[in-house]
Amino acid sequence: MQNSFIWIAVLVSIPLLMLQWFFGVKLVKEDQGIPLLTLLFMNQFGAILCAIAVVVTIRAIKGSGIKARPVIGVFIATLFAFIFMWRLIALYPGG
Repeated sequence: MQNSFIWIAVLVSIPLLMLQWFFGVKLVKEDQGIPLLTLLFMNQFGAILCAIAVVVTIRAIKGSGIKARPVIGVFIATLFAFIFMWRLIALYPGG
């Protein structure tokens, strides 16, 4: 379960990032499209989901040994968590 959770988090994060990049930023400036509060929630949810997946998978790696697929998943989820946090800070009013 621990090794599959990282991939579930990555697969949930990809559509969230795509929605934001294709519809979020360019439509927020025009005051239409995805509301700011929804974008903030999506970023916060994605960051927390990826961070939890990274912690769970690192604990599983410590218990079962290092394998390539979980390490790649940890790298991707960590990257997504940083992207979500960066976008959360950038979108936050006054940030």
